[in-house]
Amino acid sequence: MLDAEVKDIHAKLGDADIIVSGAGHSGLFSAKHLKNGATVIDFGFNSVNGKISGDFDPTGAEEKNIHYTKTPGGTGPVLVAKLFENFYTLNKSK
Repeated sequence: MLDAEVKDIHAKLGDADIIVSGAGHSGLFSAKHLKNGATVIDFGFNSVNGKISGDFDPTGAEEKNIHYTKTPGGTGPVLVAKLFENFYTLNKSK
């Protein structure tokens, strides 16, 4: 079942300008599935053989001018900063 769903996702990704992914499935899609100049914001991550990797496999991204957040270290710091900001704002109003 998952294989059919992934193939459907790959077909749809080719039309997208911006992809935001958080599936937590290493290498779910790669640059070959995307159009030139696409942007990928990858929140998903998984550990494979002790190495953390994201949903997006960046192999070939440079040749297609694809911009992407790196995993690890891409969206993590921004997410943590925004969580702390929201927590501070929530508690400041009490």
